[in-house]
Amino acid sequence: MNTICIKGDLYMKTRDIIEEIFNAITHGLGIILSIIGLVLMLHQVITHNKDSLYILSAIIYGLSLIFMYSMSTFYHSFFCLPTVSRIFKILDHAAIYILIAGTDTPVLLTVLRHYHGLAIAIIIWIVALIGVLWQCFNVHKFKKLATLCYVLMGWLLVGTLPILWIHLSPQAVIWLLVGGLWYTLGAIFYLWKKLPFQHLIWHFFVLGGSICHFYAMYHYVLLASPILL
Repeated sequence: MNTICIKGDLYMKTRDIIEEIFNAITHGLGIILSIIGLVLMLHQVITHNKDSLYILSAIIYGLSLIFMYSMSTFYHSFFCLPTVSRIFKILDHAAIYILIAGTDTPVLLTVLRHYHGLAIAIIIWIVALIGVLWQCFNVHKFKKLATLCYVLMGWLLVGTLPILWIHLSPQAVIWLLVGGLWYTLGAIFYLWKKLPFQHLIWHFFVLGGSICHFYAMYHYVLLASPILL
């Protein structure tokens, strides 16, 4: 098969180069959508006179989306520059922990703030930072274990869903669940290395999960009042 570019010490196949280009394009689209989403969320909470924790939640969630999609896009864009690519690979994997914590934050700081939401948010961010540090030293190792950690951390708030179902909205819970399933099912393709264009497929699942979670945040979580004990 034709080769065009060298990545590290290995020649990349033409198909791999095409996939990397589309990997960058798909998550480049994610950057644009995330920026738009952040603006929309800020407009939503400000026009509805929400307090500072709602504004902070929207900013954290929006920036975590932008950061994750940016690191992924840069990683796949610099595939012909081994040193740069390795740096962004670390940031790309670390950004997943940031996004998970960033996605949990609006739920914890707004509707669940009276259910020890702030304390739980702090714990989740500590776990995320530990994950980031772990990725810095093990980005090329334990891929299946890292993926399992992503999935488990992503479902940490599953125990709060009954509370949200009753006091927030069944529709919100459904959107949160569907988003989680998009990410989780996508992890299968992320690990399925023998499948052609498996990483590109994973990217579409990530976009699907992000869109579902954004919908839940924008239409339900950021508009709801804190649930009282």
